[in-house]
Amino acid sequence: KGLLNEIQEQARLYRVLDHGDSSPTACGWFAALRNWHIGFREYYMPNTVISEHRKNIHALSLGEQYAGNYADPQIFKMAQQSNGGFWSTAMEYSTTKLDAPPLTWNPADNNEMATRNRINELLRIDSSVAHPVTGEFGAPRLYFIKRTKEYPNGIFHGITELQSQRRKLLTTINGKAIYSDDREDSIRDHFYDVERYYVAMHGTTKALPKREIPRKSFAWYNRLSRKHVNEVLAASDIQ
Repeated sequence: KGLLNEIQEQARLYRVLDHGDSSPTACGWFAALRNWHIGFREYYMPNTVISEHRKNIHALSLGEQYAGNYADPQIFKMAQQSNGGFWSTAMEYSTTKLDAPPLTWNPADNNEMATRNRINELLRIDSSVAHPVTGEFGAPRLYFIKRTKEYPNGIFHGITELQSQRRKLLTTINGKAIYSDDREDSIRDHFYDVERYYVAMHGTTKALPKREIPRKSFAWYNRLSRKHVNEVLAASDIQ
């Protein structure tokens, strides 16, 4: 709970979507907090229309503001016909014609090799990075808050898919396996793609800027002592 509260109060929040027509639609919530990137919420739903995805994702996002909303660039392709014109899946998420809150996305980078490498870089142990829970140095920069009975919206598919990814086996030569650079097709990768899109938009930056609390906002006054609040009010144009 302590880390989740810190995420809500201090982190820059992001949502990332991988839409599936015949496969599950996955949406992930990530936090950029100081030196860390933390996946803290997961939506994973097969066989559901876009209006339902919109309602469900909106319900999980109540009260939050996002620094970015990214999605698979494929959903921005004008591949469908609607009312005599071209239409995209991204437009279906944002249109007001459906009985569901609209969701607007921006295309993410889908560079397979670069994003795969960035995940590996963020998972690499770095002696200068402290663990967000234990505080011990010698830790990675990418974390996931697991799904539990107490926190049912935590990450499950994102962890299992990340752990199971492997390259496609081409052949064996003298007992040695030879792999291609392509991912194995039989392994689920819907939330893994969500993770790739997120890290693609963040690289491997070491230091993340702290979110500034707007001056004279409720949260800003709440952090001040009562005496300091009175001094600020007296010196300002707020009476």
